Amino acid sequence: MKETPIEKVPEAWTAIADNRVKLVEGYGQDSGSAIIESSDGDKAYTVTWREGGQIFTSTDPATYWQGYPGYPVIAVLMLLGRLSYNKELAAKFAGVEWKRVNTKFRNDYSKALKYVEEERGIDAEAVISASTEVLNELKSLALILKRK
Repeated sequence: MKETPIEKVPEAWTAIADNRVKLVEGYGQDSGSAIIESSDGDKAYTVTWREGGQIFTSTDPATYWQGYPGYPVIAVLMLLGRLSYNKELAAKFAGVEWKRVNTKFRNDYSKALKYVEEERGIDAEAVISASTEVLNELKSLALILKRK
């Protein structure tokens, strides 16, 4: 499994802060599904998990095509309590239209994140620290990503 870019953690925070992650009724730690609306509202991604919560699928491009857990998977894992969720930092990223910002910077996620941090006066070191913690936790979960 490829390593998730650090910039996907703030995208997950935004999705949660904006209430765009809907866990489907009947979900649990071992299995379930969720629908995550994109930041511009044009798309919705489906995340599913099964077999003790070890196998994940998602229709977002990062997970499906690039082979790393994208922001929808990270957001679901945060809501399930399996990854840390920094509510204070998440609130600072509320309302960011990541699709627009990422497009503006031609999907250079590092430049996009730096732009948002500067525009909103967010402490970049705090973001790096909290995001690194999440990515280390993600690695320790040893998830298996599948397309179906």
